[in-house]
Amino acid sequence: MSMELEDEVVCELDVVLNSQSEGQLFLIQYPLRPRYRPYGDQGTLSSGKIGANSLQLNYTLNSSGPNYDKKSNEFNHKEQTLQSKTIVPLNDYWIGVIRENTLSLSPLEKVYQMRPAMDYVDASTKTRYIEDKDEEENLKAEKESKKMRIFKKKEAHKVEEEEKLKPVEVLDMNNESSIEAFESLIPKNCEEIEITTNSAEYVANLLPEQTKNFGFRNTLREMPISLQVEEILKKAEVISYEFLIEMLGKNDSRIDQALSQKATIIRGRWVCKSDLLQLGDSEKIRDVCLAILFSKGFLEKSKLVQSFKDLHKISSIITKIAVKEASKWFLKGEEGMIDERLEAKSNEYWKQKMKTFKKEFPELFN
Repeated sequence: MSMELEDEVVCELDVVLNSQSEGQLFLIQYPLRPRYRPYGDQGTLSSGKIGANSLQLNYTLNSSGPNYDKKSNEFNHKEQTLQSKTIVPLNDYWIGVIRENTLSLSPLEKVYQMRPAMDYVDASTKTRYIEDKDEEENLKAEKESKKMRIFKKKEAHKVEEEEKLKPVEVLDMNNESSIEAFESLIPKNCEEIEITTNSAEYVANLLPEQTKNFGFRNTLREMPISLQVEEILKKAEVISYEFLIEMLGKNDSRIDQALSQKATIIRGRWVCKSDLLQLGDSEKIRDVCLAILFSKGFLEKSKLVQSFKDLHKISSIITKIAVKEASKWFLKGEEGMIDERLEAKSNEYWKQKMKTFKKEFPELFN
């Protein structure tokens, strides 16, 4: 008679749910490094800032280490900044500490994924100085003989977000306050919980059977990647790359291919192509609105109504792609991570569109 072998029990731990930890508890995920770049030379954490949904950490680099390029002239920096955003709101993630055969679990408030800030690269490679005689009156205060216009990738709301960051105190792990914070993860007074279930019921509660979910995300999972991207674009119309990845729950090379076929890039956002929405005679109006947003950065509803003579259609279109600030409408959503090659392709697409629209609606592009 065959007997089913069970896994060996290595140890038994009492489980304690800790609600006494001091302050908010965050999990910080750092970028993985290639095999030829071992950990240990990342530098020293010198300062940090935190906002409502972002964290910024500044490191003094180890310039004497073998991985520091002293010969680099263009991007030779003594410090590195890591920036993050909250990846998901958490309500069922915990961090555990094992001590004296007891596992203490404390709830996590947020998870931050850290990425190197590339502002210094943007400043060097993305800023373009273009001679612009039309702006001479607006730039009288400039001392230079030539009048310049500076194009920068970041929008004004990004600058405002950075200004809201508050400094945080950075303490060594051996600091008394750090030790106290760690000790707060292990509760001192534990209340016994009376167990009224048997082992089988307890395991079943830990791993309940998944109920069928007929919501939008569940429907997406049953589709090919290309159709998943299409459905999200049609529903949202304007999205960031990060939002799309969060909705899909994965990062796949086929996503970029689907985006390039079904959407275009305008000011750091992916915008669903109008022909995908099957708008009929409203398709042209939407494309004109998007071309104006690409060119000027904002829409003026009154001018659109004067040109197209249809308030209902104009309102229906712009409320799905833009948000109103004062008297102007700006492209909704936030800038996201963009592939420069795909962005260049989209820019060319809209430049060709604008050539046609400027001839037909010159009053909208002045």
